[in-house]
Amino acid sequence: MSKNIHPTAVVDPKAKISEGVLIEPYCIIGPDVTLKKDVHLHSHVVVTGQTTIGENTEVFPFVTIGEKSQSILQENVKTAGVIIGKNNVFREFVTINGSPDKNHPTQIGNGGHFLLGCHIAHDCVVGNNVVMSNNATLGGHVIIEDHVTFGGFSGIHQFCKVGAYAMIGAMAKVVQDVIPYSIVDGQPATLRGLNIIGLNRNNFSKEKIHELRDALKIIFKSKERLFEERVKAVQKEFKDHKEIQKLADFILTSERGVCQF
Repeated sequence: MSKNIHPTAVVDPKAKISEGVLIEPYCIIGPDVTLKKDVHLHSHVVVTGQTTIGENTEVFPFVTIGEKSQSILQENVKTAGVIIGKNNVFREFVTINGSPDKNHPTQIGNGGHFLLGCHIAHDCVVGNNVVMSNNATLGGHVIIEDHVTFGGFSGIHQFCKVGAYAMIGAMAKVVQDVIPYSIVDGQPATLRGLNIIGLNRNNFSKEKIHELRDALKIIFKSKERLFEERVKAVQKEFKDHKEIQKLADFILTSERGVCQF
């Protein structure tokens, strides 16, 4: 088994270190940590708690993963750790807190890119191919679906949910749920329209984009009927459009309400 662990790294003998793992100087690895194949930890990385890091993930200096929640209400609760998928990149000074709920660890999917200073709080669930720019922050219990992009210094209030393919503007303050396929910006964040660039980059057809735009106009800008009735009307009108069905379901099941124009 090929492992490359620098002699200055402190790796607990109980930690599970897979083939091809590279651990550079002054890292600290706890006893309940699992590092999958080809994980690369640059210098001064701390991984603790019941944390698993998936294959081919790269972690840059001064990242801390798996420490207990920063919540003062949970300061005496032992963390249940973090589960991270494969092919992620965590740049310098990222922090990821473990969950105190043993049945629901903090989770991060595959293919994410988390830039300098990002914070992912306890009990968050982050999907696949998420990009968080410098110093973007998630409060506790936040849910982020796939292909979401965050501008720098943006912040998501605890218990909010951000839908797939959404874009969060730089320095945005998000206090309600963000619908899929959209852009939000401002303090507090408001809906600014469809994430056209993101949808094009992810090979959404022009027809689907136009239909999503039509659906947004009916739901958010029409004055006819009540808001929930407009959502259900769109759901019925576009019954064969899976993205619009997802959009409508997201709105109808939102517990915090959604960002609007």
